[in-house]
Amino acid sequence: AVLQEPELVAGSAVRRRWQVLQLHEVVWEHRSLPAGVVQSDVADLARCHKPAQERIRFFSTAEIDGGLVAGPTQLPHGNLDDRLCICDELFCDMLADLTDTEVLLLHAAYVETLAARETQWHVRPVASPLASCVGVCVHGDWAYVSDPTQHVLRRVHMRSQVWEVAAGAEGQPGCADGV
Repeated sequence: AVLQEPELVAGSAVRRRWQVLQLHEVVWEHRSLPAGVVQSDVADLARCHKPAQERIRFFSTAEIDGGLVAGPTQLPHGNLDDRLCICDELFCDMLADLTDTEVLLLHAAYVETLAARETQWHVRPVASPLASCVGVCVHGDWAYVSDPTQHVLRRVHMRSQVWEVAAGAEGQPGCADGV
């Protein structure tokens, strides 16, 4: 049993490093500068998960000027020095205070945030005659929208943004139109 304990600790350390490196890879893929990941990218990551935000450490200007002998010690408040490209080792140092669970939660939150950012451009506001909206369904080039306060089902052509009543009679409850 004594021989297995170091193996478990080593396995845990390897698993953690793998988790942190996976997260670094995702940050790398979405970095702000072509040269590499900078501290602002890590700060963007930190903002995705509030509990981890105060536990990720950054390198101060003095620590960078001192050749990274000490650090990271700076909290993510104030200006971050982006002269430093964050390699795997530095990234591991910056996340050293996080638990394994916090690393996993941070990774999940960051991926979710990135997915939301990447799909936002798909949505375009459209001028609408809606009084209220309960449901939306898309079929082809048309989006169908229920407007229960006006007792109609409307549709909008998503390219031309032309609205029309697909079913019902505005302001008249019931199904007199047969649809």
